[in-house]
Amino acid sequence: MTNNRNIILCKIEKVFNNIIRPFLREDGGDLSIEDLSKDMILTIKFLGLCKDCPINGTTLEIGIKSILKKEIPEIKDIKKII
Repeated sequence: MTNNRNIILCKIEKVFNNIIRPFLREDGGDLSIEDLSKDMILTIKFLGLCKDCPINGTTLEIGIKSILKKEIPEIKDIKKII
């Protein structure tokens, strides 16, 4: 499972770097990967201006989740921590 987990984490980073982060950084924000559970639940943390943005939940639900689930179907859910 560790090898598969590492492959998935690399795929996530690629999607973040190529698709998601450019949009977040335009507004002074970013995100980090905090955990990927054995059940394929990804935990992220918003950084910069995204951290306190009142619509970061919408960004997560409509943007990040839909993109990641399309690009990496192994991901079961994405959650944020404060």
